Amino acid sequence: MNTSTSVIGSVMALGAGATVLLTPQFVLSRHVVALVFAVGSTRPVLVMKVPRCPGDNEGVRRETDMLRRLGAAGA
Repeated sequence: MNTSTSVIGSVMALGAGATVLLTPQFVLSRHVVALVFAVGSTRPVLVMKVPRCPGDNEGVRRETDMLRRLGAAGA
């Protein structure tokens, strides 16, 4: 399985910075990660992981729950 990631697009948003969309290169990947950058910044101000198909939210919800648990445990 190829687990490398590729940039699939970049969108400028009304001078407010840029959004870069990333996705694994394997066909069965179910999600896209969006990195939102402020003008002039090299670090994202927001990271979003969204399902490719509308309604395919279970995986993202499960990951959200686990990240919250890890945060509460101080990890």
